[in-house]
Amino acid sequence: MNDTATGIRAELDSFLSGCHPLLDRPEGFRRDFVDQLHDLGAFRVFIPPEHGGVYRRYSESMALVSTAAYHSLELSLMLGITSSLFLMPVARYAPAETRGRVLADFLDRRLLAGMMMTEPEYGTNIMGIQTNFRPEGAGYHLQGAKHWAGLSGVGEYWLVSARKARDTGALGRDVDFFIVRSDQPGFQFDHFYPAAGLTSITYGLTRFDVQVPAENKLCGPHTNIRVMYDILNRSRISIASIAAGATRRLVDEAAQWCAGRVVFGKPLTAYEQVQHRLAAMQAAGTVCQAACTYAGALLDAHQGPELFIEMLAANIVKVTATDLLQMAAHAGVQLRGGQGFRRDHYTGKAFTDSRPFQIFEGSNDVLYEAIAAQLIGEARKLGLATLGETLARHPTLPAPVMAADHLRDLPMATEDSQVDRVLFGKLISRYACIGIVQQVAAAEAQPRPELVASAIDYLRAECEGFQNERTTRFRARYSA
Repeated sequence: MNDTATGIRAELDSFLSGCHPLLDRPEGFRRDFVDQLHDLGAFRVFIPPEHGGVYRRYSESMALVSTAAYHSLELSLMLGITSSLFLMPVARYAPAETRGRVLADFLDRRLLAGMMMTEPEYGTNIMGIQTNFRPEGAGYHLQGAKHWAGLSGVGEYWLVSARKARDTGALGRDVDFFIVRSDQPGFQFDHFYPAAGLTSITYGLTRFDVQVPAENKLCGPHTNIRVMYDILNRSRISIASIAAGATRRLVDEAAQWCAGRVVFGKPLTAYEQVQHRLAAMQAAGTVCQAACTYAGALLDAHQGPELFIEMLAANIVKVTATDLLQMAAHAGVQLRGGQGFRRDHYTGKAFTDSRPFQIFEGSNDVLYEAIAAQLIGEARKLGLATLGETLARHPTLPAPVMAADHLRDLPMATEDSQVDRVLFGKLISRYACIGIVQQVAAAEAQPRPELVASAIDYLRAECEGFQNERTTRFRARYSA
């Protein structure tokens, strides 16, 4: 077995390249793929060497997930769920003895794992979850219900979020995480949900009333709310790596199809509208890859116990990459016509399978509003007036450098309207990504300036569109 993340990723790429007919099946891939992934050592890339893995840098883990996404969105999501929402949090925050025992069992028995956070009545309002725990004997009594956890009914290990039940009956504000096994008494999977896509990833409702040993409680360096945000930030960045790999595949599929498809005596690539769509898809691929590279370097530079301070960057990378992935999937189907609207082809599957990534780990609309609120708050704290100077003072987000850039002079304020705050969050995200693309291109050994210029033009056009919509809404609101 290969003992480097790079070697494992190369073997995985080679193996999956010969599995496209199996991966593209409408009913999804078979469970025996999990055993083959274990054989290749794919899960070892997320586990530290002292526990049988080869993990060194977060960027290497992201690269493996991105490679898997090129071949299958479902497969990459399975890797992302198991790694970002279980293996890596356990490696970071579980007590040492528990960490070693759980990770060894995971590898030895070739398991799957995930996280249970969302509840039937609490999705976006994650701080309102009702799953609770109370000390009992040598551990804790944990009870509640969770749903929409990826790999429901098939994962063997789970991180379950809960709030402490006080003697008064009220629940504490902090959120804690517990390692729970699906085969222990009181853990009951109720039923599957008929999800509209991602057929290989099972979702459903799970109820539990279980005893958890004290050593199965995660212990962060500060409050566990910060642990929760650390996990979510890393998972959001992992989603961006999935978007990068999937968008690259969509671009390749579309380019190959359009070059060979002849309509009215000419290849599709001869038509201006087709060229326009292909250019937009290529720009999306360039932006997603740059966002992935930037976020990977950011995480590699922050190997400490917290990522909480990088929430703005994580949110921007996630929302931009997933929106562009959905756009690329839509364009891919449009270019392929009826051949693209099939569940037995990568493009057709991506059309539906890419959509929930705009909801995973926080709905994009909610995150856009949070992005606007956070950056406006930072500007007020520093006494800054414009978008350009606020990004220029940000510790990790690179400010764009463009000629005739009137966007940098936009005031750091929004109308008293949620819609305007969401639009401004979208504008901020795309504008920040211009700086990210420029920063990544400047560090490349062999940059491709034509791709960089096209990506920047695309992002700038989106910024202009968002600002025009804000202006139109403002005029309509105050002229009525």
